[in-house]
Order: sequence, then structure tokens, then C-alpha cells
Amino acid sequence: MGFPKDFIWGAASASYQIEGAVKEDGRGESIWDVFSHTPGKVKWGDTGDTATDAYHRWRDDIAIMKEMGLQAYRFSIAWPRVDPKGDGHWNQAGLHYYSELVDGLLEEGIQPWVTLFHWDLPQALQRQGGWQNPETARRFEAYAEKMAELFRGRVRRWFTFNEPQCFIGMGYGTGEHAPGLKLDDASLSACWETFCQAHSLADDFPFLVNTAAELRYRAWNQLFRNKIALFFQRSVKSQLCYFIQDIMFDLDYILIIVHVRSPIYLFLCQQTAALWIFLYKSETCPIRPPSTNMLCITA
Repeated sequence: MGFPKDFIWGAASASYQIEGAVKEDGRGESIWDVFSHTPGKVKWGDTGDTATDAYHRWRDDIAIMKEMGLQAYRFSIAWPRVDPKGDGHWNQAGLHYYSELVDGLLEEGIQPWVTLFHWDLPQALQRQGGWQNPETARRFEAYAEKMAELFRGRVRRWFTFNEPQCFIGMGYGTGEHAPGLKLDDASLSACWETFCQAHSLADDFPFLVNTAAELRYRAWNQLFRNKIALFFQRSVKSQLCYFIQDIMFDLDYILIIVHVRSPIYLFLCQQTAALWIFLYKSETCPIRPPSTNMLCITA
């Protein structure tokens, strides 16, 4: 059995794990900077201060990907590099870095797949409560809008969040990841709600890349995005769902990956996806939305 002819081969990375340059060109401090420099939190005391130095060597990285014949590169934007305090005061050097990276990929025929959040929350927002604070959702909305404007016409595929089960569950629940908190159930639930709200507020901005897709998606989003956010919240609160792995947006489809506890919940997920598709096709929903794919992985 072989791969489909249109299968896309690519590479993936995360900003804090590769970029380094944590104190260069106006980058703000992230929760992982603080966490990794706290004695006993990370094995061998490793930090992302230098990492693989992708901030300085991104051209070499692109050359290697081209030599390998890769067609796509999924990378994440370090929120504190473009918005040091999470307050909308944009760092031009950070914006320029990611803009050059995207242009460099496109010049070599490599598709940029952008992740907006891969765990490195600005430390300034953490001081205000981080994901416990509903204001963080509104700050994320502004950040997502800015990134959509920056990459308008250049980036087609977006991920809003990478592995929320890690940055919420392990960051605020077990304390294994940054910011290293061990909250009670009620406080942890508040973090999940803020995350869901952040996704709900931000998930239409990436579609600014195309006018037709923008109009189609915005109309669809007004009808369904609150229902989807509520579905996720209830899934997590009821502990039927292990975690939401990723939420990925394309101009033509939405891919939602969840890990579930039982075949029963798998059935419920499938039925929910089927319900969305039914609503899309029904006469009560004349707007043609992106198709929805829900990939469920059972325990």
C-alpha cells in the first residue's frame, strides 16, 4: 500500500524548541523561559536559550528541507516575539522575522503551515492569570488577527492551538509543564473555558487570505462556532475526551483531532460531525461552509 499521489511530505517544529535568541530583537519573556530557568523543573537544566538557533539559521533550514524534497513546513509563531507583553504593542523585528521565513519557504516551493500557539505564552499575560484569566482569550484574538493580516495571501493552512491537553492539563493541572501550576478542578475548568473561547474568537481570522473563502467562512462561523466551543467544553468537563490534539484550518476544510476514552464517545463524535454536515447541507443552512473532518483516536 502506497501513499496517495497528493500526499504532502513535510517537517514540523515549535518556536521555543528551535528558535533560541530569547533576548534578541525585542522578544518578550515567555512562560517557558521562566519555567526552564527554574531549578529542578527541566531535566539537566536545559533551556531554549539557544536551541537549534533557527532564529539565525532559518535559511539553512529551508535549504535542508528543499534538499530533502519536502513540500510543507509547519512552524509555530512565538507570541512573545511578535507581541512581547501580549498587549498589542507589536515588535516589528519579530514580525519581520516570520515574514521573511514565510517568503523564503514560498520561494522554494514549500508550503508554510502556521501554528499560532505552541505553548509559549507571554510571561506578562501569565502574571495576569494566564489561561485562568478570560482576558487572555481576547488578547489571543487580537494576536490571531494581526498574524492573519501579516500573512494575508501567503499562508493557507493554520493551526490555532497545539496540544491544549499539554499547556492546560500539564501546565495548570499536574504542573509538569510551564507555568508549573497545580490548580483545583474549578480553576482548571476556567483555563479550559478560556482556551475554548480563545479558539472561538480567533478561528475566523486566518480566512482573510481569500475574499471568497472569507465571506463563506465568516457566515458559517456566525452560525456554528459557539456550538463547537460548547461541545469542546462539555467534552473536557465531562472527562469523556482525553484531549483535543489539534484544530487545523484550511480554505476548504476543518480538521479536528481528539483523543477519546471509549468507543461510545467515538460514536458521539462521529454523530456530532455527521450532524454538522447535515446542517450544512440542509435548506435551513444555505451557506456552503468548509467541510468538517473529525479524526477520533480511542484509548
